[in-house]
Amino acid sequence: MAHHIPKIEYGGFIPTIVNFTYPPEQDGPEKLSAKQNVSVSLSGARQVSVDHVEATRQIRFKMLTESQLTALKTFYLNHAYLGKAFRYFDDNTSLSYTLYEMVNAFDARRVAIAGENLYFYELTLSLRRVVGAEEGLECMEATIANNQVAAADVTGLVLDSTLYRSVKVYFEIHRKTDSNEALANGFLTAISRDAGGWDITVGGSYDGDATGVSFSITAGGQVQYTSDNMAGANYEGTITFRDLRIC
Repeated sequence: MAHHIPKIEYGGFIPTIVNFTYPPEQDGPEKLSAKQNVSVSLSGARQVSVDHVEATRQIRFKMLTESQLTALKTFYLNHAYLGKAFRYFDDNTSLSYTLYEMVNAFDARRVAIAGENLYFYELTLSLRRVVGAEEGLECMEATIANNQVAAADVTGLVLDSTLYRSVKVYFEIHRKTDSNEALANGFLTAISRDAGGWDITVGGSYDGDATGVSFSITAGGQVQYTSDNMAGANYEGTITFRDLRIC
């Protein structure tokens, strides 16, 4: 039976990669659990509504080198602890991956001596995803027009209030001309209210340049944008959505 060596990719149009040398020492199957609201009638009948189904998984790595531990610390401090999704490849030679979040503290321990003041480490990653929430919007790309004064639709990004009440969408914006460029990533949080309509905000962990792009949302859930006038010739503008997550 082949033992595959995994890898992690996160952030950016050109993602940062964390490589491993050995397969995980422990890697159990995903555990599924439902977030439910249960009410019981006077007759004893149960009425169950499900917000979402969550998949969790624990993966333990052993014999991590100093450089691998440093790369994982950087991944945790710059990305994972913010709740941002990342791509986990069970096999680093495969194109298939799963979008996860890391939900545990970074707690590595020394397991062996590798040399003078050098050690090997053990680290357990506790991973989480909402089943089905990663479908549909992952890696979707739409055009951002220049000097878009009136709110225009972000093509393909329509939120359905019958499916979810609160949604977080991670995005990257890239705009450029021959003389200017803006690149940034962050997330949008959209909330559907009982009285009807949606509210949308840009999250606090917005990183990168000022892109000149603002977002809004219609009562029907269509995300829209406006943009400023970026000077220069040969304009290009795109927005890429890496993940959709039910909050």
